[in-house]
Amino acid sequence: MATGLRHVYPPTTTDNTGTGGQNVLIPVVVGVNNSGVPVISAQYAPNEIGAYLVEFTIPANAPTGPNQALAIGVIVNGQEIFGNSVLLPAVSN
Repeated sequence: MATGLRHVYPPTTTDNTGTGGQNVLIPVVVGVNNSGVPVISAQYAPNEIGAYLVEFTIPANAPTGPNQALAIGVIVNGQEIFGNSVLLPAVSN
């Protein structure tokens, strides 16, 4: 889950919940343990206001263990903009 990913299509309006299938219009990037990972989708979360569901794949060869760095960002005008740093509680095979 993330916030602040901006506009979606089909569009929504302020204070309305997501309806499902509303894709984020700007590129979303995800990193685990300081390495980029494949993003499956980034959508406005169904039945939520202001929340986005970002699905991504953690590669099989990713480091395992507690407190793995997670980064979510967007690309705006060719510049990557990342949110606050967070840690995944655990990554396991």
